Amino acid sequence: MHKKSLLRRFIIIPIVTFFVFAFLITFIFVNFEYDRFNRDSKVYEETYVSCEKQELKSRIEKIIDYIEFQRTYTSQPEEEIKNDIIELISTLRFENDEYIFVFSTSGQVMAHPYISGKTSSGNPINIFDQQEYKVFKSLLEVGNSEQGGFLTYLWKNYPLEQMELKLTYSRFYAPWDWVVSTGVFIEDINAIVDIGKQTMLEQIRKTIIFIVIIFGIVLAGFVFLLYWVTKLIESEIMGFNSKLKTAIYEGKAIDQKTIKYKEISSLVSDMNELILSFAATQENLRTSEERWQLAIKGNTDGIWDINFKTNTYYFSPRWKEMLGYADDEFENTNAQLRSKIHPDDLPAFDKALSEYLNRLTPFYKVEYRMKCKDGFYKWILSRGQGLWDSSGNIIRIVGSHTDITETKQSEKILMETIKVKDYLLKEIHHRVKNNLQVISSLLNLQAKDVHDPFVIEVFRESQNRIRAMAVLHEKLYGTKDITQIGLKEYISDICRSLIRSYGVYGKVELDISIRDVSLGMESAVPCGLIVNELVSNSLKYAFRDMEKGLVKITILKDEDSKVVIITEDNGIGLPKDIDIENPSTLGLQLVVSIVENQLHGKIYLCESQGTKFRITFKELNYKERI
Repeated sequence: MHKKSLLRRFIIIPIVTFFVFAFLITFIFVNFEYDRFNRDSKVYEETYVSCEKQELKSRIEKIIDYIEFQRTYTSQPEEEIKNDIIELISTLRFENDEYIFVFSTSGQVMAHPYISGKTSSGNPINIFDQQEYKVFKSLLEVGNSEQGGFLTYLWKNYPLEQMELKLTYSRFYAPWDWVVSTGVFIEDINAIVDIGKQTMLEQIRKTIIFIVIIFGIVLAGFVFLLYWVTKLIESEIMGFNSKLKTAIYEGKAIDQKTIKYKEISSLVSDMNELILSFAATQENLRTSEERWQLAIKGNTDGIWDINFKTNTYYFSPRWKEMLGYADDEFENTNAQLRSKIHPDDLPAFDKALSEYLNRLTPFYKVEYRMKCKDGFYKWILSRGQGLWDSSGNIIRIVGSHTDITETKQSEKILMETIKVKDYLLKEIHHRVKNNLQVISSLLNLQAKDVHDPFVIEVFRESQNRIRAMAVLHEKLYGTKDITQIGLKEYISDICRSLIRSYGVYGKVELDISIRDVSLGMESAVPCGLIVNELVSNSLKYAFRDMEKGLVKITILKDEDSKVVIITEDNGIGLPKDIDIENPSTLGLQLVVSIVENQLHGKIYLCESQGTKFRITFKELNYKERI
């Protein structure tokens, strides 16, 4: 019973599996070859037909070239040349008794090897023969051009005296009003194509037979190999059975060296484990200890191990070497460890360990400084994982000890560089603000020597524009984030400055409604100039005959993240004939130019009791400058 099971497992099942696999492979291969044969035969047939067409076309071209040569370079009369050509064509024969025939567009057969009386006068086409007339008409249609054409039709095969399909190429020769044609019977083409297909089929048959033979040889070798392996295993099992009886009797382990194969060696290992369980356990512990030591020595990081059950600490030689100590110069104790940690980092060290032991964090990880043997400190990244018992109590934590001093130094240098950059940028904004204020002061001094009210107003407008830009740089100097400007405070400062400049404090009320909108400097400066111009216009012209006035400014972002600026007043309004697309005043020209050319936005003049402008644009996003 045992032998039958073994034979079925090691011979019959693999053989059947191999046979099924070989059958599937052969079946797939045959189907693949069959599909390939169909594709190749189709390509072969199309290629051969194309070659035949080219051959037919070449014949006609050569005859026409020969006619042109005779007409050009011989001194014979035209009629004699024509008769010579007709005689030549009537005697020409090609492969499979193919020939050239000529007829005129009026239906005269000029040259044909199977029609007697071929002269220049020709023989008329029998128009009463429907087949002959139909072929003549079709050939005339496809050949009635200098490029010519192909036609397939049913025609008499003169040597065989039967009607067959024929492929013909016809081309019109205008000087003589001829249609020159030649053709080949489709049956002749098919015969040659069939020969090619038979050759391909024969090659496929040979390939399939060769594969079957190879599979047969492989199967025979496979059967022999399985039979030999079965006998070998049977012999080894019988030998193992004898050694096992001896080992049980003598109380000794089986010598592994006497076992040749790892499958049976695995059984021997199990038996030896039962017989010599204690010795095997000791050997495994020794092997594990060797692997542990090799891993510690080969690791560039230090390794540490804290056993909470025995309250013992272990620091690998590499761990100590990173601090400059030899293995015997650093005690494996908690006190020695804590004495080397920087006093400022001890709270973080204790907190990280406590949180991990209380399972508040998934793993132990902390950074701290440790004092080296030379007195300097190194930054250390300590990471570890713990082992817990079934009651949830910690048994031990094992982890690594990585020197990250260079990384910390790089981070420090980077932060210092960023601080210097921020300082320089703020200093630039501060100096730009101071320079703008100097310019404004110079304009103010210059205006005192001017008595023309128009010029004085121009100076004031220029001062207001300069002050609007100076306010922005002042804000950038005083803010922590120099990439964004809060519009609420910026626009409020501009408007208050304009109130003071025009001396309308108490007469004009400001209503500024700006939501939490911040813009980059590229967009904030144009916004400030726009508000400066529009509010200046309102303060100068809107309230001339009014005791009180209101200027309202609203800035928000709509659903499409577009910035919307609305400025309006309750004054006398703008003249009705003003063209916002082409304004005449410098202030409005400046506003329209900034909105359209710089912000790429749109400006609208809305209907209102006074004057109301609505401006929309997308915030400008410039690439970061280096």
